[in-house]
Amino acid sequence: MTDKKQLSWFEDEEVANAPNMLLQLKQLEDSPGWKIISNVLDQQAQYRLNMLVATPLKSLDGALEQEYIKGEAEQLLTLRGLPTVLIEELGKVVKEMKEEDARGSTDDDTSRPELNS
Repeated sequence: MTDKKQLSWFEDEEVANAPNMLLQLKQLEDSPGWKIISNVLDQQAQYRLNMLVATPLKSLDGALEQEYIKGEAEQLLTLRGLPTVLIEELGKVVKEMKEEDARGSTDDDTSRPELNS
């Protein structure tokens, strides 16, 4: 059965639409617009990391500021990789849904509403 914890950021209705969402995310990841956004996110993260290397630590306050900047860079890189993560997770769900359909799921109708659409 599809692991609901695995897709906790999606609504049940969206899980039912996983194959379509997977296609849309793949198209997004391959689009020229996403390539531009991804490049900007990468440049912004690299800029912040370069700031850390170029700025010597002078005080405890400076250490806190550096940690904040590192956090910003990590968040930018996480955002850049989000489509890939979602594609991987949805790909697992779609594969599992297809396998369950092929096996002729023995679950009752209430446990897999996404297959009854």
